[in-house]
Order: sequence, then structure tokens, then C-alpha cells
Amino acid sequence: MDISRLLDESRRAWIVLALYESVLNQDVEQARALISDLQGDRTFGWYVRLDRMEQAARTRFPPELELAFGAAVFVAKGVSDRLCTARISLSLDDAVELDSSCIRTDWHFDNLLGVIYLQMYRLITSGGGLTRCNYCGRMIALSYTDPRGRKRRRDRKYCDNACRQAHHRSKERSVDSPS
Repeated sequence: MDISRLLDESRRAWIVLALYESVLNQDVEQARALISDLQGDRTFGWYVRLDRMEQAARTRFPPELELAFGAAVFVAKGVSDRLCTARISLSLDDAVELDSSCIRTDWHFDNLLGVIYLQMYRLITSGGGLTRCNYCGRMIALSYTDPRGRKRRRDRKYCDNACRQAHHRSKERSVDSPS
């Protein structure tokens, strides 16, 4: 992939995330600004056409948020459908009996963008179980299990151990430094 295409794809991923965040935050103004900027865009223009705004106005949701939500969901789905595939396999190594516990699903990607969009797809379909990291502010999806099959804690405060430690160190520094 050449650098200009990579930059275009990075921009698209950023826009999908910004649209989705505007919906999560119920930020009509941010959604309106993004929709306005995307008029005529070849990827998003179809989803955010002004005539669709009139259709969306007939629902109980703010039309800007409805269009932002639809654009984020359908662009993330379209790209992940194109770049990611789920593959099923049997794992009989530790099997006690032949049942559904022997079936594994693995994801395969055409490139790094596939990984990015699969993460976005999982975030969007996480069922609203989201919070923000207390240190870096990134979104944390709480509803799906981690790769080792464990459930995520519903009270997570940090996206990973590095942020947890960095937050702890920053608190120590602020206590040590004179005011």
C-alpha cells in the first residue's frame, strides 16, 4: 500500500471513531460538524446526505446522531467485511468429549487495517459496555471477553497495566512536587 492510500485509510478510521464518539457522548454539535465536513466525501457522502437528514428527522433521535451512528456502523462493517475473515477450526487437544467447546474461531486479516477495523467493529458491537481510561482517556469495551476467554471486569478504570502504572506514578509526582 502506498503512503497516500495509508493516509486516506487512517483518515477514514479516525472519522469512523469520531462519528461513533459523537454518538456515545450525545454530542449533536460534533456530529453536525463532522456531517457537514463529509458532504461529498466519496466514502461517507452516501451515509450523510442532507436528504437523509430529513428522513432521520422523523425518528425520535437527533438526526445528526442518527446519521453519524449509521455512517460509523456501516463503514466499519463494510471495511471489516472486506479485510477480515472469521475461520472456524477444531481443537481436540484438551477435549474431554466432542462438543462445541472443541470449536475455535480465529480471525485472519489482509493487512493491519483489517485489525484496526475489526477492533472498531468489536467496539461498536460491544453493546454499550464502554468506559474511558482514567489515565489516557481511550475507550475501553467491557462487554466482550479477552482472548484468553475471561470476562472483562465491569469496573475497569485503565485500558492496560501501562496506563494504570503511569497514573499511579503521576499521582506520586504530584504529591512529591511542592505547590
